Parts: sequence; C-alpha cells; structure tokens
Amino acid sequence: MNEQVETVLQEENVQDLAGSLQDPPKPERAIRVLLVDDEVMVRQYLGIILGAVKIDVVAEASDGDEVIDLVLRHRPDVVLMDIRMERMSGVEATRLLASRQGAPGVIGLTSMDTPASILDMIEAGASGYLAKSASPGEIEHAIRSVAAGAGALSPHAARVLLEKTRSASSNGGAEAQKRIKKLSDREREVVRYIMSEYSNPQIAAAMLLSEGTIKTHINSALNKTGVMGRVGLAVLATQAGLAPHPAPGE
Repeated sequence: MNEQVETVLQEENVQDLAGSLQDPPKPERAIRVLLVDDEVMVRQYLGIILGAVKIDVVAEASDGDEVIDLVLRHRPDVVLMDIRMERMSGVEATRLLASRQGAPGVIGLTSMDTPASILDMIEAGASGYLAKSASPGEIEHAIRSVAAGAGALSPHAARVLLEKTRSASSNGGAEAQKRIKKLSDREREVVRYIMSEYSNPQIAAAMLLSEGTIKTHINSALNKTGVMGRVGLAVLATQAGLAPHPAPGE
C-alpha cells in the first residue's frame, strides 16, 4: 500500500482519481467515516480517495483506544479499522464497539490478510474486511455497502470464511441449529435476507417493514444467538442449514 499512498499523495489533480472509482448508488447525504490507523500517510491516502467520491471523513484515530470516544462525539456511519496498533488492537476495539447499541459498521482494512486476522475481526463483529492492497473503488464500494447495512468482504476473506463455515457445519451444526431456534419466525426471515447480502433498506422493502423495525430484529437476533455482527449471523445460519432468500434481483 505504501506505493499507492505515495502516488496518490503526489497527485496534483485529485479529481482524476474519481474517474477510476466504481459508481454504486449514492445516498441522499454523505456517508460519515472514522479512520483508525497508526500510520499518518495511510490516513491521508484514505482521506484523499474518500473525499474524491464525496464520503466525509469526520474524524481520525491513531490507535484503537480512541475509537469509542470518537464514535460518541462524531457519530460515523462506518469505521475503517486497522488491526495491529500499539495500545489497543483493531480486533479489541471492534469487539468493544460492536457490544454497544447502535454501533456503526466496522470494516477491517489491514495488511494482515491472514485467515486468523480475518476470522478474529469477523468474530469481533466487523461487517467487512479488506486488504490494504484493495483498490480505491473496492474501498468505496465496501463503505457504501456497510453504510447501507450489508456486509463487504474481499474475495480472499470470503473464501476463508466459507472454509471456516464448512468446517464448523460438519462439527457443530447441532449447536448452531439450537441457537437459531431461539429466534422468532420474523427474526429468522431477516437472517435469511442477511445471508443473501440484502442491505437493511432492501430487507425493509421486501418485508414491508420500516428500517427501524429491521434493525430491532437484527439486534434481537444478535442478543439471542450471542454472535457479533450481521456477518456472524450469516455464518451461524449457514452452519445451522438455514436456507437463504434468493439474492436481490433473482
């Protein structure tokens, strides 16, 4: 990522960068992002590429122990979280954040693209995971997806999670089924949509409910099952053999 950082920081015409980014549907208001990384140049790089696509960086942190305070003060929609930091790791900061009601979605953005780091972040409650080698378009798309209430995993992270799910399904399917049975019929329906990567607005439209009601069902499902984050719900449901809804547009 260092070469990317230097290239972008030396670019005279930042607007040229916007032309290389994907163009997913834009929300009515700008998405608010908190950047958490112990490298100043990385934060500068991310700030430039996000500013080019009208995503607001509302605050920056250099370590995980600053996250909770900054979230309470600035109310970001998404947190881009490094993993390895000096005082508090991104995994621990994500876990603390995910335990709070109404927490923003977290995307792990790290050079530690290992199976252990991926699983640690997802189990802590992250909604997405990207390597720092991700393109500006991939980073933008992930932020917009997580801000809309969906997940965002790199292809490598998705493969790691799939292998973990398959292994756990063969060893602990009964336990997963027991936990899924704690959910109400409506909560299970919401989880089935989450398994197919529906965003909260898409789930609300499909079920003819408000987004607030969908968030309430998701929070209830998280509390009943004891998992962290919507990705954790999707993994648990897959292990239990719950059938996902058809993907959007199918």
